[in-house]
Amino acid sequence: QKLEITNVILHFNPKFYKNLNYSSQIDLLLNNLDKAKIKVKIISPIPTSQYHVPQILYKKSLNLKINLEKKTLIKYFQKNDSFFEFVKKRQIKNKNLNLSHKFLCPNNVNCLLQIDGKPLYFDSNHLTLTGSNLLKPIFSLIAKEINQ
Repeated sequence: QKLEITNVILHFNPKFYKNLNYSSQIDLLLNNLDKAKIKVKIISPIPTSQYHVPQILYKKSLNLKINLEKKTLIKYFQKNDSFFEFVKKRQIKNKNLNLSHKFLCPNNVNCLLQIDGKPLYFDSNHLTLTGSNLLKPIFSLIAKEINQ
């Protein structure tokens, strides 16, 4: 039985979108996928932290005077401006765009580092299972659309 690729999901580090060589390669990929009538879903870069999250949470537990600077949604958009410019330039439709910050920055002001003492990152930019679980709605939606 021949299996065909009908959908592709893309997710990259924010630095990827700043590299012109990568941008031209992704343009080529998107054009080829479009010609082949393969649907593309894009997941935005996850918000990252300036801290090694478990380490700073531990230090904060020892010294309550440590003031953690929170990552704001404004800083997220500034850090990922090349991604959002990429989306705008290529006129990627909202239905094909899945925004991770909606789940990791739920109050639309600050992004989360932990929930009930459980770190969402195991360093500064890789999600733990707790953090990954917050993105389940994105993957559930993509799976639902693929299976229609």
